[in-house]
Amino acid sequence: MIHRSCQKIIPLLTFLCVLLCWIPTQALALTTVLSTNVPDEVSLRVEITGKGTVAVGERRLSSTGTVTVKRYQPFTANLSPRQGYRVSAVSLNGKSVLSSLKNGKLTVDELNLDGTLSVTFSKIPGSWNGSNPRTGDQQGTAAMIAALTAAASLMLLQLLRKKNIFR
Repeated sequence: MIHRSCQKIIPLLTFLCVLLCWIPTQALALTTVLSTNVPDEVSLRVEITGKGTVAVGERRLSSTGTVTVKRYQPFTANLSPRQGYRVSAVSLNGKSVLSSLKNGKLTVDELNLDGTLSVTFSKIPGSWNGSNPRTGDQQGTAAMIAALTAAASLMLLQLLRKKNIFR
């Protein structure tokens, strides 16, 4: 009885051995092709501090946002501070590029990965932002004349009361 069960198992074991030896050979004989698709554009995060706008291509930002630019292509960012502000800092991927700014334009040769453009607009010390009159403004002069006229009228009224012209 043992002999018969061995007769049945031996062909099965032989088949399994051949199969196990054949599988690695087949796996080595196959080649695997890997491919990737590289996008044509990359994302540029524009971080804006202060008051001003940054234009990249057709997109104009006055607060932090994201634009897309062509990979490996030069692009220009136009930096426009509001009245009374100036561009005080510009960095691309953490590296200062303020010295590359010419007439409010920053030209970047290329980006190959997503990046971050940080722009800081700072208030110009002593600049007027339209809310308070400055020396020499028409509004300030008119207010000063009105105040002096009112003060002179009150002084004249008091003087006339002292002389008993008005009771």
